[in-house]
Amino acid sequence: MGYKEGADLGLNFKYPFQHFNRYKNNWRQSGVVAALTDAQPGMIGSDSDDDKLYHFTGLSPGSDEILQENFSYDSTPRFSALRLDVIQSNVSDPPTEAELTALFGNPWSVGEGWFKFLWDGNSITDKFYMVISDGINWRYRAMTSAI
Repeated sequence: MGYKEGADLGLNFKYPFQHFNRYKNNWRQSGVVAALTDAQPGMIGSDSDDDKLYHFTGLSPGSDEILQENFSYDSTPRFSALRLDVIQSNVSDPPTEAELTALFGNPWSVGEGWFKFLWDGNSITDKFYMVISDGINWRYRAMTSAI
């Protein structure tokens, strides 16, 4: 494995190896996600256009934006438009394990902590459910409209 692929430099290299090893996985350039086509998983790219950081992964799409605080006193991230993933389906009231498995797969395959919002829009009660996997079973919380 070469330097560009993440290998550490040796002690006898002419430039101090500590300097290379400090920044070998951090790259700053314009349009870093598109420009760094041979990025290795674990590298962090810094986009000089918008000052955002990106973590490169081995999974599709290949990079994730790293959410950052703007200032040291900015301890609460603020999102101007966060859209939650809501699935609409006609389910029983309450939904059965078989219905949830048919919609989302097995709770052990999606993993512990996975969650979605389910809207039973065809129901008389017009309920929303927050569906969560504990890694073994489906769990849900019913939510109703405010009157």
